[in-house]
Formats: sequence, C-alpha cells, structure tokens
Amino acid sequence: MTNISPINVPLDVRQTDSIFLRYRNDIDIYTEDKEADKEFYVKLYSRLLAGTSIKVNDIHPLGCKDDVIKACKADNSRRPKIYVVDGDIDLLFRQYPHMDNLYRLDAYCIENYVVCKQSVVDVAYDLIGTKPKKEYEELVDFDNRTKSLLPLINLFFWYSIHKEHTNINCKIRNVASYLNGESLDPAKVTAEIESIKKGLLSKNICDTAKIEELLNKRKSQFNYSAETLMKVVSGKDLIVPFWAIIINKLSDSQVKLKRETWKFKLVDSCDLSRLSGLRQAIVTACR
Repeated sequence: MTNISPINVPLDVRQTDSIFLRYRNDIDIYTEDKEADKEFYVKLYSRLLAGTSIKVNDIHPLGCKDDVIKACKADNSRRPKIYVVDGDIDLLFRQYPHMDNLYRLDAYCIENYVVCKQSVVDVAYDLIGTKPKKEYEELVDFDNRTKSLLPLINLFFWYSIHKEHTNINCKIRNVASYLNGESLDPAKVTAEIESIKKGLLSKNICDTAKIEELLNKRKSQFNYSAETLMKVVSGKDLIVPFWAIIINKLSDSQVKLKRETWKFKLVDSCDLSRLSGLRQAIVTACR
C-alpha cells in the first residue's frame, strides 16, 4: 500500500486540496511538515485563534520550507491565506525580503513554541499521574534544567556560521549524544563545536579572525538566556526530545511516544503569547 504524504503527492495537488475544504475555514493556512502533523496544527491554531470569530478546521502541510515558499509565490488567488515557515538556522544571520502572505516564525521551528513550564509539567502529570501536580513542578525543575541547556546556544551559533559560509546545514545530532544521564555535558557540546571549527579552518572556508567576528556579532544580537535558547536552538531536534527524556526518567517505565505525539500533548497548555505576531497576521489576512 502506498503511503500518502506531502512528500509523495505533487505540490500543486497538496495546495489544491484546500479548495475543497474552504467551506470549513475562513482562511487557508499552509505549513511545513507532513500529513501526520495535521492534527497538531489544528489544535495549535484553534488555541491561537480562540477569542476571534475566525473559523479554522483544516491546516494544509505542504512538506519542506522550499515547497511552502514556492506555493506562496504561485498563489494569486484572492482567498484569505497565510503560508507559515520555520525560522531555522537562517534567523541567526539572514534577513529575508518581505513576501505577501508569507509568515516566517521568529524561532527555529514551531516546536520551540510548545515548550514552557506549564506544558511540560502538565504532560508529566498526565502521563505519569502518581503524584500531585505540585510535586511534578518540583521534579521537572523546569527553570534549572532549561538553564543547563544554555551551552546549546553556542553550538547553534557555530551551526549558523557554517551555514553562512558553506550554504550547507550541519547535521543535528540526537540530544542524547550530548547528555550524561539526564544532564547536558558541556564538554560534549564543546567537542562538537571544535569539530565544526576545525572543518571551517582546514578547508580554508573561513579564517580565525572572521570566525571571531561572526561569533561576536551573534553574541551581541542574542544574549545568553532561556529566551534565546527557545528561539535559536531546534525545538524539534533537541528541546522537545530533551523533555521527553526527563519525563521518561520521572516515570517508572518508559513512555514510548512518537516525536509527533510529544508535541501534540505539549500544545494543549503551552503559552502561545510568543505567537501573538502570527495570530495578528492571520486576523489581518481575514479582514
């Protein structure tokens, strides 16, 4: 049986799908990702648009960022619509020109917005549920554990320098590869940074002085804080999986959930205030 997903369905077919669902929606919302992420997005946008009269029952994942941008460029309909793409590593060094109907997230990816103290504690309580919620607040220890992840900011600074000079994305390793038990090991992060630096220098892609200049520029633009962590470090690849590990550690047995399921549960109670710009863009598009 063929697996139907945005990857193996032509882009124009994926985009046309929204035509048949217009009676269910006041605006057509197109995103990155795949069919399995639809319900996550429906839940997210339903919460985001609560309190407005805007009706959204369907979201349309188109695949990768390039596909979303291509579809946006080709869409000359007068129908209210918005195309939403991740900030990715580019947000650390590149400014894109404005494009009508295209909204770029002000964070690495959509998963960055679903993690907060409330959502993590709620998921721990819902999945384990053997103690009062107040105790899970203490066990999760959200603020301190988040602070322990700050060295990942430096790693993503280096990822961005590599991308800026090679136009090639570094492969993001599994978060477990940077941990000792359930704690981030800064030495492992430093080793990865040294590997990236060595590659840039050995291939004469960039000299030491230029690297320092670019690094200092990033440090001046993005302070060393939890806010920056949640903005520039991949929520999908590192932050959500980290909290999945923590919640598993708090449980007597492994909570075997897919990555998509973790974010689906986190979106139930996450603080969506950081997406106020997207909310306003949707409201404006519907006027």
